Amino acid sequence: MGSHRDMEWSRWFRTSIVTSPYRAYIPDRIHGWSPSLATHARELVLRAESRIADVNQLRGDASTTLLRLLTRIEGLATSSVENIRSTMRSMSLLESLRGRRRPETDRDARLTLGSVHLNTAALQIAEQTTPPTVSDIEELHRVLFTDTAEQFDAGKLRTEQVWVGGGQHTVTNARYVPPPHTEVPALMADLTACIADRSVWMPATAKSALVHTQFETIHPFTDGNGRVGRALTALVLRRDGHLRMPVPVSAAVSVRRDDYYSSLQAWQSYVGDQDDSERRSAAIEPAATFTADAVIVACGFVEAASKSVDLWERRCRDVSAKARASADSVLGVMRTHPAATLPFIVERSGLKQRTAERSLSRLVDLGVLAENRDTESGALVFEAPGLLSIADNRDVLLSEAWNLHRDGHADLGQQLHDIAEGNPARQLVAPSSDRDEGSETEEQHASYEEAAQRVTGRKQAPRCGHIGSRSGKPCVRRVGHNGPHTY
Repeated sequence: MGSHRDMEWSRWFRTSIVTSPYRAYIPDRIHGWSPSLATHARELVLRAESRIADVNQLRGDASTTLLRLLTRIEGLATSSVENIRSTMRSMSLLESLRGRRRPETDRDARLTLGSVHLNTAALQIAEQTTPPTVSDIEELHRVLFTDTAEQFDAGKLRTEQVWVGGGQHTVTNARYVPPPHTEVPALMADLTACIADRSVWMPATAKSALVHTQFETIHPFTDGNGRVGRALTALVLRRDGHLRMPVPVSAAVSVRRDDYYSSLQAWQSYVGDQDDSERRSAAIEPAATFTADAVIVACGFVEAASKSVDLWERRCRDVSAKARASADSVLGVMRTHPAATLPFIVERSGLKQRTAERSLSRLVDLGVLAENRDTESGALVFEAPGLLSIADNRDVLLSEAWNLHRDGHADLGQQLHDIAEGNPARQLVAPSSDRDEGSETEEQHASYEEAAQRVTGRKQAPRCGHIGSRSGKPCVRRVGHNGPHTY
């Protein structure tokens, strides 16, 4: 049964040791148990399963640009939940501007890139033929902190008490106290047995919620538990739900953090008989419904981003036909690093510098790339605004997505398509149906803005929306502008 254990916390205070009482929570084991959700929760979970099937249909036509972008958005978002703030631009510039920016800028970008590698590794574990083990989860934790400056034993289960909330130096005022470290190995063995066991059927969305909530309740590491736990959500959705697209569920979570944390509390405070399945099911239900909501919202975002990337790719093909052949080599670099310096582009493309300069100038003139100057290093940077805006302005669209979902809109992807045409991050979703390969006419653009106004109740001019690395504010110039951003 879920229970509390009375413990004592000892610490030095001035010249003596002070002992304070606290209570640690020890959760029930979950292997072999399947929750019985209420009707409304079960229907929501099944709807999330249906949305997973919908976005799986995009996988066949998905470009590597889209897949890589979605994976990086998940890394950005799961880090953002933990107040680690970075941007797609900063991550892309890590290699170009190594050692030329403020340490804190590089630190956050490296931690965020660690989250990208973490989620990639989690999906690889999901696809392996052998069942996931505790060692696999320890390896995920090690991957998260590789190439960062964090100083602790990454990849090892904790050997001390940790807590959530309250003071930094004492456990007594904590919001939640996970189980003692002596309980962690057995609880983690039970957790991985639950992940591996397919004999007890439950929808993948519900199972991912159960696994994630139990992991956060155990809190097996001294740091990084939230990011590893959300990677396990993706792992279970891939392994049990056969999710083939990298759906950034954390992107939906990051704009509803208070709801996310609240959804965990019922399970982290349940005290009762382990055989009382009805009460246990009621305790996990908030996490299951929130996860289902987040999956539905994230799937809508994937559909919207797919439209935008598809349009950007079509523009690149059109431009390549008009520009020199070397433009393809430059765009190949920008697809993987949508912000880069000239020396980096020359190195990765294999072009001569003068050839790369001509191609970049032509691509900027045609509006596919933009030229900017990094405020910290002063370096000249070339950017692909059509890709950067999808990641760095995601919260604008996702907040609207949650509102639409809660209002009962079914065709979320199309609604997001219409909304994005009227918000500052207009390039998040560009029109791709009922139009020619070229740019839209003024009449078409007007119709998209009218549709956005009908949905949002407000009309906004389409702005670039690029987020400044220092100011944190969006660029106020129009989409597709040339020259530096204005904040």
